[in-house]
Amino acid sequence: MFVRRLRGFAYSCSLLAAAACASAPPPPSRPSPLLSHSLPGFEGDTLSHNHFYSAQGTNHPMIVHFFSSDCADCPRTLSTAQSFYASHSDTIVVGISEDASPTHARILIERLGVHFPVVIDENGHIAHDYQVTEMPALFVISPYGRVSWAGGADVTEDALRSAVALAQK
Repeated sequence: MFVRRLRGFAYSCSLLAAAACASAPPPPSRPSPLLSHSLPGFEGDTLSHNHFYSAQGTNHPMIVHFFSSDCADCPRTLSTAQSFYASHSDTIVVGISEDASPTHARILIERLGVHFPVVIDENGHIAHDYQVTEMPALFVISPYGRVSWAGGADVTEDALRSAVALAQK
């Protein structure tokens, strides 16, 4: 009898643990005309003098983070994206700097310890293609190249985790 109760208790605990580990749905996406459409392709030079192609994200989830050094909320969302990047090697994370000077972007990135690639959007073409109207702006792209979620200043690491998990379904 005791063994049967112990097994029942262990089974209940395992169900509770599995439910706790299940990813909650992300918060509602910000409105974007790009949702459920193919990501606008882009390429550009990074702060580390490499060249980044959005096609590098093929078959992987990707987060595209638009920011500028004069945006009040951008340091927090960049830190959130960096924390996600550090613990999710299967997801491509790329920052898109809308700063007029790469120096301003570099100072911010170095101060925050950001290690994912940051592309300089010198003429604002990438932001235009993504229809970015305010900073920060984050887009989660599915492994199949579709924009599946858009977020902004209120993004958390849990929201990114949930949005990426949903994009992979």
